[in-house]
Amino acid sequence: MTLFNTIRSSDKKYVWIQECLVLVACFFFMLLYIRPILILEALPPVFLLDANFFSSFLKIPGGITDWIAALFMQFWFSDFLIALFLTFCFWFIAHLTRKWLEIQTESRSIHTIHLIPVCILLVLHSQYYSPLSITLALIINLSVLNLFIRWAPKNQATRAAIGFIVSVLLFWVTGGAFLVFTILCGVYDLLFSKKFANGLVQLIILPFLPYAASATIFLVPIKEAYFHNLMYESVTNVWINTYILPAFFLLALFIMLLMKVRLIRETLRKAAGFAFIWKYAAGTLLLVGGTILLRQESYNKTARILLQINRDVKEGRWMPVLESVADWPTINGLFVFQTNLSLYKSGILLDKMFAFPQSLGTVGLLMNFDLCSACSEQTSNLYWMLGLVTESQHWAHEAFEQKGYTPGLLKRLGLVYMLKGDNEAAKKYFLNLKKVPFQGTTAENLLRLNEHPSELAHDPELNTIQSDMPIENIVLTGNPSLFQLELLLHRNPKNKMAFEYMIAYHLLTANLQELVRHIPEFSAFGYSQLPIHVQEALLVIAAQTPNFDVNLLYSTVQRNTYDRFVQYQQTFMKNKDNINLAKEELQKQCSDTYWFYLMFVKPAPSQPESHYAYTR
Repeated sequence: MTLFNTIRSSDKKYVWIQECLVLVACFFFMLLYIRPILILEALPPVFLLDANFFSSFLKIPGGITDWIAALFMQFWFSDFLIALFLTFCFWFIAHLTRKWLEIQTESRSIHTIHLIPVCILLVLHSQYYSPLSITLALIINLSVLNLFIRWAPKNQATRAAIGFIVSVLLFWVTGGAFLVFTILCGVYDLLFSKKFANGLVQLIILPFLPYAASATIFLVPIKEAYFHNLMYESVTNVWINTYILPAFFLLALFIMLLMKVRLIRETLRKAAGFAFIWKYAAGTLLLVGGTILLRQESYNKTARILLQINRDVKEGRWMPVLESVADWPTINGLFVFQTNLSLYKSGILLDKMFAFPQSLGTVGLLMNFDLCSACSEQTSNLYWMLGLVTESQHWAHEAFEQKGYTPGLLKRLGLVYMLKGDNEAAKKYFLNLKKVPFQGTTAENLLRLNEHPSELAHDPELNTIQSDMPIENIVLTGNPSLFQLELLLHRNPKNKMAFEYMIAYHLLTANLQELVRHIPEFSAFGYSQLPIHVQEALLVIAAQTPNFDVNLLYSTVQRNTYDRFVQYQQTFMKNKDNINLAKEELQKQCSDTYWFYLMFVKPAPSQPESHYAYTR
């Protein structure tokens, strides 16, 4: 065995060790820290086993890759499977990049640099909004690139013709990502292998392909024709994330060209005299350090928490939502909205709501029109639970326009139409749901229920919604308001969710006289005693009303609530000349009370509810 072969064999062993260490680290980082299942919340996959659905993807450049990505995502059942799948994709990209670099450098000792795309992709996917299609498009283009460079004919004309056809097909299959093949192949043929014909075709003619195709065949915007599946356009507001992956390959090309300079090549050869283990150790540390820096620069904590909260609400896991409040980086309307819903589902809305941020007032309870529009699926979810079926239908259609045929929206719209008696429309949505992988059993059960409406009485959820839904077919034309809740209670006075939300609404708006009017109704909902915040509100009313019914206080307000109120008053009076100090002291003792909200947190009134109305 020659010295060269000994070095090569040892070198290859360290390459494998380095790759294993990096990829195992990626796997466990995603599994234990990223929670990749949240990618499904950020980018819910839309996929139907339907010929018309597939044909729609053939009409856009890169659509086939989008279809394949959506298909793979149907099998993303857990964090483990997603982390394993993405790690395999990372290995494939690292392997293909290393093979490409070995061809460029005529070297067998490539290390570290081929793992840079892995680290970039890890960071981008850890931001949740990076489409899988971009990763798959890169795999396809690198695979074809390696095959073409190794096996394409040497004849100039034949090679150029095949290269042109391959580039056109890659543009159709992967979209703008075909530029990875075109540029890397063109530079290699022009400057490394001296196949000038194909190099010129790839670098001069084919970059105009998206422009020509967008104006003639595909009729898509020029920007989409060039960038679809090439760049991450909506990952974060950190601009470097948009360009960093294609920039790596351009930079690698530049380095390969520099290696053609004899002085640089000799200098690097002398520097390569270090022991293999130290070179690989230093390279691995550089990869880890660069990944950490890029991750810190682009990490969006708000997006992570928001996706986790939405996932927990969808799965009915209410306590984790409440426990996440301590991690909030800011007060977000959807955070508060989902927290209040979780408080109700946990049975403690009127006892604990002011222990959680309520600085948005009623916007955190029902959300205003702008937030409803931005979070249409969550809005539809709340209205469904309340029994406002027509409102739920409206916002589900809004979400449907944004997200497409997701299983949740297909099921929701089908159920809405079924409860409203439009069984044909319901059947359409259930049949589409049946075409979604792994949703066949659910769809069959819903289709049977749709054909036999009398069986609705045996479904507790649907039976409750049907008994709560208003008879009138009306839709709100402005911000959500108290009128919705009153409408529900007029339809069904036993609608507990509507009642508690109405009481919470009165508390948030400090409509205390109206609150008192509803005190006798609590017993009808099974309350053995008034909720804590209602007791606190009664003490506020009593303190402001000289002739307030003392017997009502004695019979409804607990002793410990009264004692806290006395303590609150004493603390405030002691610091009344310094309102900031009073607020600081009271926040330590009573920040979870209605009194503190009323005095220091309650937002200024917005437009009166009469400004908004319903239409039939």
